[in-house]
Amino acid sequence: MSNLYERVNWENSPSKKTPINDANLNKMDKGIKDLDDNMPTHDLQENTVTFDSYDDEKQHETLMEVPSIKTGEKLGSILSKITKFTNNIRYIVESLAIEKMQEAGFHYVGDAIKNLSVDYIAEEGTSGIWTYRKWSSGIAECWGLHDTTAASTGNIATAVDYPFEFDSSNGYPIVTLTPGYNSTLYSYVKNCDAGGNRLSPYKKCDLLYMGVNGTTYPFGCNIHVIGRWKE
Repeated sequence: MSNLYERVNWENSPSKKTPINDANLNKMDKGIKDLDDNMPTHDLQENTVTFDSYDDEKQHETLMEVPSIKTGEKLGSILSKITKFTNNIRYIVESLAIEKMQEAGFHYVGDAIKNLSVDYIAEEGTSGIWTYRKWSSGIAECWGLHDTTAASTGNIATAVDYPFEFDSSNGYPIVTLTPGYNSTLYSYVKNCDAGGNRLSPYKKCDLLYMGVNGTTYPFGCNIHVIGRWKE
């Protein structure tokens, strides 16, 4: 393709072939203006395709038509055509994807996620000693390291609140206790109070440490709880 702009091809002094005068400067000025006039100013919203337009096969084919480039066509015009065609393709792909989701009954991305056949985390975070997760199926779990904090001898009965209340319609949540730090200072730890009961099993975890005679705490244990946060 032939060039539409002929260079001045400036030469250094003492050459007088390319004087800095109005003729040469205006030639450059006009070249810049011509390029600016033909630069693409395509509005990205101009070719937005509505769902109804896909009922018209001819319009669809028009949007997909590859632009023709003529010999000697200005660069700005070529770039404008390419930009317009690229936007057409993008909007067609995006709109078709949304249309197919709507046909399947998904009006929002959240609807699509909710209809997945696999379980997923609906909420997660930390609270106090706990790290927790709530699953979309209703399963919930939390885990953390409990610290007795005090320093004395003998047994200790205590409790720690859960980060949320477990659902009571599916039985007690399952509590697993494993030795934590300074575990040699107690013989075992149980999920109950001093009387062997679980007073509020859906709201808090009861702990009964059986200390080793003659030892002092603090000591602690790892707690993992699994149950349900909804039916």
